[in-house]
Amino acid sequence: MRKMRLLLPILFMFISVFCTGMSIFELTDADSYVTVVVKSTPAAENETRLKIIIRGLPSAVVRAKKVKVSTLPMADRYLILSYKKKEAMYVMDKEGSMFNPLTSEQILIPQKWKNKLKVYGNMAAASHYGKLLSWDEVKKDIPNKSVLTVIDLETGLEFKAQRRAGKYHADVQPLTKSDTKIMKQIYNGKWSWKRKSILVGKDGRYYAASMQGMPHGGDGIPDNGFSGHFCIHFLDSLTHGSRNRDPEHHLMIYKAAGKLDAYFESVTPYELVDSFISAVNARELYILPRCFLDLHHPRLLEIQREMPDIQVFSRVSKYEKKKELENALSTEISVKIRMERKGKGTETADMIFHIARDTRQSPWKIIDIKGGFGSDAVTETSSGA
Repeated sequence: MRKMRLLLPILFMFISVFCTGMSIFELTDADSYVTVVVKSTPAAENETRLKIIIRGLPSAVVRAKKVKVSTLPMADRYLILSYKKKEAMYVMDKEGSMFNPLTSEQILIPQKWKNKLKVYGNMAAASHYGKLLSWDEVKKDIPNKSVLTVIDLETGLEFKAQRRAGKYHADVQPLTKSDTKIMKQIYNGKWSWKRKSILVGKDGRYYAASMQGMPHGGDGIPDNGFSGHFCIHFLDSLTHGSRNRDPEHHLMIYKAAGKLDAYFESVTPYELVDSFISAVNARELYILPRCFLDLHHPRLLEIQREMPDIQVFSRVSKYEKKKELENALSTEISVKIRMERKGKGTETADMIFHIARDTRQSPWKIIDIKGGFGSDAVTETSSGA
């Protein structure tokens, strides 16, 4: 399991940091405290905990006004409030605002408490995620034959691997049979081309990255139980075949860096469609809503229901890119999608994405999707894989 990196020592005895049950500081006796929790998705087993005594905050939360909200923030931070031998969990956004997930209410705590929680949330997140550095920077620190620690962001499972080759990204192999077994466990016992968010550790530094889990190509480490190598991509890595960025890898890289908000603030319409396709293919229920303006859109809810049965979801057509999008506030993008579902073979269908933004500075969002795989959609079906 992932070993926790020490947070700033200036907090002395007021902070206790946990990751997978490991304690670094002992908390002084107190009947009330808060625990900041950071994890990439609500279902993630891997989490970082920061336990803090902030005198006055628990009682301020109890006394604070509450207001109903229509939607909880898509946050990776939570706050566990321990007060008078009782515990309550809240969702916390990056500004330190608190929300009760059971009642869909925002807790209107004073700004001074928000500021403190924002600092502690950022501290825990900095320890939980990897550094977002380009491949040109990272490859200098992990030359060929380097032994790396690979950590799955969701489960916290980790294994050793060695970079063997790779010009535009890292071609890597598990170091031993035990490492191969752990890697296969991360992929639920079955090798897969699916991309996964990972941290790559070397000499105490952790980089945001993405891996796929299918042995392929050249081998080089005998008796490791892994026939071939697998690929690790970092920011701005390219595929060795097409020399293009892989959209799904890059989405997973930003997730590994804890910077999905920043990513979706700046995507182009074409990158947004690719992010939608990548999220479906990777079964990323937490990422998919970020593509939509309306988090309760019927097409979003429909796709979320179907995702567990979707085995492959990919774009098989090229974009006909429009030059005038720089100043546009809306556009339509047509793509042909190939999908494989359990028991239904391979299907292809045309999908039309209606995408818009409020201003030129606003992020692009999906407004609606026409066509696709439904009872009214025209599809081509085959039994082949």
